[in-house]
Amino acid sequence: MIEKFYSTSDAAMLLGLTVRTVRQYIRDGIISAKKYKTLKNGKSTSKRWFIAESEIKRVRGELNKNAEK
Repeated sequence: MIEKFYSTSDAAMLLGLTVRTVRQYIRDGIISAKKYKTLKNGKSTSKRWFIAESEIKRVRGELNKNAEK
């Protein structure tokens, strides 16, 4: 089965965080993400971070666990 990946803005929405926080968590190693080249009109434009759906579920669980404390 192919895993779904989300952009930093989509991940932020799903996690209830800001995009800035998601990017900081990626830099700090709290969220695991992969950087892929994106295409526009068939040409490579830039590299963007993408987060796997399983990683979003893991982080959501951690955030919920910390909120209950």
